[in-house]
Amino acid sequence: MRAIGTRIAGVMLLLLFCLGTATYATQSSPGVLITEVSPHQLEFVELYNPTEHIVDLQGFWLCYYPANRDSWEKPFRKKQFPDGAVIRPHAYYLIAFGETCQVDSLTVDWCVYQSKQLKALLGTVAVFEGRPSKNTLVDAVGWGETGLYLGDPAPSPAKGMSVSRRPGEFGLEVFRDTQNNLCDFTIEQPAPSSSEVGAVLFLSQEADPVIDKWKLEWQVTVCSRSLSPAIFEIALDNELGLRTNCNACNQELGPGECAEATVQMDIGSGYGFYVLDLETSGFSAEDNQIIDIGWAHYYGEEVVQVFSSFVHFDGELNPAITCLTGITSEDLRQAPLLIDVLPGVLEELHGSPVVVYSHNRFDQRFLSSAAEELGLDTQTLLWIDAYKWAREAFPLLESHALAAVAKDLGIGSQQHRALADALMTGDVFLESLKRLGSEVHISVHVTGSDYANAVSSLYLDACVLLRTNE
Repeated sequence: MRAIGTRIAGVMLLLLFCLGTATYATQSSPGVLITEVSPHQLEFVELYNPTEHIVDLQGFWLCYYPANRDSWEKPFRKKQFPDGAVIRPHAYYLIAFGETCQVDSLTVDWCVYQSKQLKALLGTVAVFEGRPSKNTLVDAVGWGETGLYLGDPAPSPAKGMSVSRRPGEFGLEVFRDTQNNLCDFTIEQPAPSSSEVGAVLFLSQEADPVIDKWKLEWQVTVCSRSLSPAIFEIALDNELGLRTNCNACNQELGPGECAEATVQMDIGSGYGFYVLDLETSGFSAEDNQIIDIGWAHYYGEEVVQVFSSFVHFDGELNPAITCLTGITSEDLRQAPLLIDVLPGVLEELHGSPVVVYSHNRFDQRFLSSAAEELGLDTQTLLWIDAYKWAREAFPLLESHALAAVAKDLGIGSQQHRALADALMTGDVFLESLKRLGSEVHISVHVTGSDYANAVSSLYLDACVLLRTNE
């Protein structure tokens, strides 16, 4: 999920802005581009040589600037590249910090520091050909509210994400380079490539949705940047649980070889999802029980099916629970046992996107604990946390509790009954989805690698997702 600024209108405005500012680029690269900065747990800087000649890094410097630096001459950290460091034509060079240096599945070209160095939400990384100065600057990327950058600063990456240079056009340029960090970089999942193992990914053609067939289709091109032949796997991922398909998505490529593939996303006859809510006898999934289960099945923006049931409870409910929910001990004594309710619920939700509203995985923990006790499986459920969606869709609200968001949207008031709150959650999720849209993430992996070597994201408009054929 991405912020509101990733919607199509925002992307178009950004593109126009970038085209307007590209004319004012003043610094030309002598063959090195910073293509990715991952400032979180996996901490690295990725470089790329877009030219036809080898770049000798002898005399080059890598520098890092925190937010309070406003001069290229005064880096917080600076290191000269090691002897023998070069970047082959159209190849990568991976620089790691801290624990990333010890990740077995990564081939690191240079481990600069054995400890973490980059501040996650803001900062600047720069490469210089010579001592750090404005005149020797080769490339730089500043992200967040930092003091140094080219053009305008790139967005600030959320936890687990990286600042990643946008791909260029296949056959023209591998990466976008307008000398404006805001235009050239976006936020993606980390995809480190090194001098030994790497790839570039081009979106060859973005097709409009084919409403008759209810499929979205794109053509992608993958080019190997590895030193030896390797099998590259193209994978699709989306946060909404949509079905995906890929044709010719396992490719054995030699160094420099490219191949095309077709990726598809099937939205059936419209996007459907379930919303689940539970009421419980307390707040501990190990010590307390589910007492009320409710789910609603949405198809597009319509509710097509609902379910609600109390669950048998032998004890006396805490008066605070009765006060909160209105459920009494008498309501539960004649209710069906959990073993008679939960299997049917899990069978209905099997393999489907399941929306909950819980910032601490409350419903997931209770459902998982109850299912485990009964020998049932919850691994097939595709969880979507509407709380996270609401926080991103409506960032200016003082509170993102379900009741507060629903009240602001004019949806209603929270009742702390499973079905009613499930319906409220579903409506809040729909409003968040309409505001944000969604994304498809396309990634390229070398077989056996834990990390992608290249990623690209495609925007999905909620109007397409929520449209139905009825």
